[in-house]
Amino acid sequence: MRVGKQKFAPTEGYGSPAYAWVEAELVRRWGELMRDPPPTIAKEWLREALDIARRQEAKLWELRAAESLALLWGRQGRRTEARDLLARVAPEFKVVQVRLC
Repeated sequence: MRVGKQKFAPTEGYGSPAYAWVEAELVRRWGELMRDPPPTIAKEWLREALDIARRQEAKLWELRAAESLALLWGRQGRRTEARDLLARVAPEFKVVQVRLC
């Protein structure tokens, strides 16, 4: 993943399979931290977290990444896209907290 002209991976150094289970959450948290700079950077990180969670079939991490991305989109006035994203992910769960959507 690129941030500006620098390459940065929040999971660098976590190459051990013991840390692979938390990779999606680490990337999601980084996306949350990047929310205030250009939102496009945050969106890239949150989409990456969503992709990682889907590849790993980690439903909870997928939900958390989707909720974070939906919150970002909600702040940008993209509420329909936010609701659609959560609608695709949320059926796996009985309760989903939907804010700003």
